Amino acid sequence: LENTDAVKKYAAAIPVIIYTSKEYGDSLMAGNFKVELLKTFSFYPVSRLNLKFLNIKTRQSQVQPFVLLRVSNQY
Repeated sequence: LENTDAVKKYAAAIPVIIYTSKEYGDSLMAGNFKVELLKTFSFYPVSRLNLKFLNIKTRQSQVQPFVLLRVSNQY
């Protein structure tokens, strides 16, 4: 969902599951949403492989945290 207005629209009817960046997830958690963190993932776009990602010692600097959230009605 591209913005919080879209989340409000869909979450008003039923809980929605969202896979998104940790930053956007944090903004939802700070807003007027009931948010449950289901799981955290490390994300890397595999279409952009590079040596820093392939090297296990530097991989962590290349991945971004993503989260799986259950978002329900506003409080």
